[in-house]
Amino acid sequence: MLRLVRSTFFALFFVSVGFAAASITDGPSAHAQPAARPDQPRPAPSLPATGGNTERPGAAVLKAAAAAPEIGAVVEEMKKKIEGMEKNLNQLVSEARATAARYVLWGAVAMVALMFISSVIGGTVVGLMMRRSKAG
Repeated sequence: MLRLVRSTFFALFFVSVGFAAASITDGPSAHAQPAARPDQPRPAPSLPATGGNTERPGAAVLKAAAAAPEIGAVVEEMKKKIEGMEKNLNQLVSEARATAARYVLWGAVAMVALMFISSVIGGTVVGLMMRRSKAG
């Protein structure tokens, strides 16, 4: 009986250590590069040392935006839609993690209960068999 209790506690300990390690290592990889956000300024490309056009590289974009202000509105609308979709996706992921953790927890409880019930039934069967063999 002591071995059963000890092995059960060791199994539960290692399962909890595994969950703790998974929660610590969960998240973006250390090697992953952060995604560039559209609202952050990008570094300007270096200009060639030779002469020629002295206009800034982004001047054409600014001229196009000034010529068509609806492009800016469309870009802002798309940013809002993308942020809404990211927020919705993050909410779904957190709900899925919570549901998975709940299922794992209830599965562990059911496994321990099943082990306990099977040990009680097995002990009872062995006890009855030994009593019958002594009586006969």
